[in-house]
Amino acid sequence: MSDAGITAIIMDGGPALSKSPLMASYRYTLWKSEIQALIA
Repeated sequence: MSDAGITAIIMDGGPALSKSPLMASYRYTLWKSEIQALIA
């Protein structure tokens, strides 16, 4: 999975890439810089 895909899943949850809707969104919990640090 690409970095962009991982970012989308973390920010928007599973439905962003047709995954489980049980995968939570962290858009309003983590800053974009924190999400990028998770992927790096």
